[in-house]
Amino acid sequence: MTIGQLFRMQHTDDSKDSVTLGEFVLDKENKIGGFIAESNQDSFTVCFFEPNPIPEGGTLIRETLSKEMVAQMLSFVANTDENVKEKWVDLLTRYQVYYDVIKKNS
Repeated sequence: MTIGQLFRMQHTDDSKDSVTLGEFVLDKENKIGGFIAESNQDSFTVCFFEPNPIPEGGTLIRETLSKEMVAQMLSFVANTDENVKEKWVDLLTRYQVYYDVIKKNS
């Protein structure tokens, strides 16, 4: 199953110090749509959970990613920093709770 998308952005002067591996990335609807999958001095890579418009100046790396590839990238970045891992665990736990309540009430 293909779900994800991967693209690269060049750092701006402001983003060099503010982009964090594993950081949440908002989608076109201002919802958590992905995460920073990689960052170096020149650029950073964003993994979206589903296809989104590529921001101006972005370079598409992979138009589609499998669910497994997205999960592997997220697992890697979450395990590089305990604070990032805690944020993702909290988010996914709350999401599952809400999902279970909605499913139960439907």
